[in-house]
Amino acid sequence: MTYWNLGTIPWDRFDRSRVDPQLLAFARGACLVEFNADTYSDYLCRVFGNDTALQAQIRTWGEEEKQHGLALRKWVELADPSFDFDHSLAVFRAAYQQLPEDGGDSVRGSKARELVARCIVESGTTSYYSALKDAAEEPVLEEICRLIALDEVRHFNLFRKALDKKYGPKEKLGFPSRFKVVVGRILETSDEELSFAYRAGNFPDEPIEQDRTKEYSKDFMRRVSRLYEPEHYRLIVGLTMKVLGIYSSQRFRTVLSHMAHRFLRYRYQATSTLPQL
Repeated sequence: MTYWNLGTIPWDRFDRSRVDPQLLAFARGACLVEFNADTYSDYLCRVFGNDTALQAQIRTWGEEEKQHGLALRKWVELADPSFDFDHSLAVFRAAYQQLPEDGGDSVRGSKARELVARCIVESGTTSYYSALKDAAEEPVLEEICRLIALDEVRHFNLFRKALDKKYGPKEKLGFPSRFKVVVGRILETSDEELSFAYRAGNFPDEPIEQDRTKEYSKDFMRRVSRLYEPEHYRLIVGLTMKVLGIYSSQRFRTVLSHMAHRFLRYRYQATSTLPQL
């Protein structure tokens, strides 16, 4: 069961004159990542092969993620009828496939660590779609991103519940181990998946060169960092602290959020030599 469907979205309110080219570029890449959710749901179901209840929830999660991709794809095709989704998806999949296709072992080393990593991913997507929603002037994109952001919060809570109620205590995964996974996964937020999807969605006929991964990632993060305001950092910091089991004052979270905001703006302020839209 999903909480909304494509019929929920007010497509008749689409206003081409209010489409922002950079947000359109983000949506092209995002629809590829979201549509590719089957890869992740299959992988997670293998990792949690003995937990039928969680497997069922993971399948629903995968369906909802794919629906995000379909909604974003439809919006992109309204904004840019020349967009060739199938071609861009093929380019993306050829360039980026990093999960094992068989076996039930987590790439994170254990089930609890896998859940920590998933929580970090969901906290990141929650803040990302919240930032897109707040930046969007086109009403249909704003509504799509609002719905997706709400889904991502639920997904965060799904994985966090499995972590805190079952797998964390079972593996005795304390703060040091959680912190190590969190830091590792945060450092991967500028990894190939998002940047490769951005390249494939916007420059599908330009070859994606594996030795330029860092350049692609920095270019993507530079663009994204311009969207984020302090409230988006407060959101991701707050969710991350929940994963770590830290319950601090709002003042402390605000300080951390401002530090993250300034750091990313500084780190990715340099211009890019890659093709521009």
